[in-house]
Amino acid sequence: MEVANSAAYFLGDYKIVKNNIPLGDNKWCMFDLKNDPVETKDIAALFPNKIEEMMQAYSQYTKAVGVIEMQEGYSAEGEVGRKSVIKVLNSNAVYILGVLVLIVGLIWFWISKRNPIKN
Repeated sequence: MEVANSAAYFLGDYKIVKNNIPLGDNKWCMFDLKNDPVETKDIAALFPNKIEEMMQAYSQYTKAVGVIEMQEGYSAEGEVGRKSVIKVLNSNAVYILGVLVLIVGLIWFWISKRNPIKN
């Protein structure tokens, strides 16, 4: 499975998983689900051949279904936030521009009243 640049692959009692930021470090880990069902001990270093086999199988899966790898540092939450801001700005651009002009005008008025220009 793959979601937002996080991934997992299951083979028998084993699972490899890569959790994207902010929940993980984007590195592959391996777990024995039969003996460690809550995934507390990464056993990747103990079974280098098994993790390699599973990573190759996952790679074949990604090619078969067309998984698109995201750039380093990709964050689904960040992407949703960025697109939300763009959507709001595009749909309310005139309103937002008016509010910004009003804010700048109020700040200018406040500053000019506090520091009057002397002739």
